[in-house]
Amino acid sequence: MIDGAYVFLVLFVTGSIVVLVVSVPLFRGFVTDARERHRARKTGELEPYTPDEEFDSGPPAALEEKTGHERERLRVVCWNCGCRNDLAYRFCRECSERL
Repeated sequence: MIDGAYVFLVLFVTGSIVVLVVSVPLFRGFVTDARERHRARKTGELEPYTPDEEFDSGPPAALEEKTGHERERLRVVCWNCGCRNDLAYRFCRECSERL
């Protein structure tokens, strides 16, 4: 006789197999794209970040001189890739490295 536990087990195993069959090609694509970007950055074919003309004009004024909204617009430079990030960010917007 078939009980509820057996039906649950069959449905669980079948569902798990379906999820694996669907997700493996997706993850393979993500890994391939990430490897290509990493290789391109290492060889210099890809810039580490897209320059932001508004903030690449020169060093910002001293923090003491900035108030309110101006202070929020200051940036922190990532040590790993050189990308400028908002002060509120804890991780780089480009390479996800801890700031």
